Amino acid sequence: MENIENFVLDTIQLSSLKINKPSKKGEYLISKVRYSKSEKVGKFYIQFPKMKTVTISEHTLTFELENAESKYSKQSFDFFKEIGESIINVVHQNCLEWFGKEIPVETLRESMYSDFVKDSLITLDYSLKTCSVLDKKDNPVVFNELQQGIKCDCIGHIKNITFTKESFYIT
Repeated sequence: MENIENFVLDTIQLSSLKINKPSKKGEYLISKVRYSKSEKVGKFYIQFPKMKTVTISEHTLTFELENAESKYSKQSFDFFKEIGESIINVVHQNCLEWFGKEIPVETLRESMYSDFVKDSLITLDYSLKTCSVLDKKDNPVVFNELQQGIKCDCIGHIKNITFTKESFYIT
């Protein structure tokens, strides 16, 4: 599998998202999310608009949009709603094969946990175990040196869809 370049929103075709049949991992079912482009299939990265740090805890960094009124921020918000709908449709089309039963689209909408898009605001929570913070020269930044309100460029890797007994969410 090859890596594909990071994406800005206006170059992403949601029809190119590939979501695998879920497999059991502990108490969860996990579907891998990939992106195909010109015969290549790879990891799915998204370049977010400018973000700012909101909270910094021992285990998590939380970012929100620096300027929710900017054109790119509004595009991002709409895009994430579209990703959610796209994933819901894929799950709905495959639910009989994946879960052995039909699940109405409305039930899927209600059970999809989409915490990063709320009230026209995008919030990202990154686990410190799985994220890297780099300065403008690509040097690692020590987490305890970060402060609230710092402006950042965030690149997210949409890796999986995790299914629980009652909900599902993007990781």
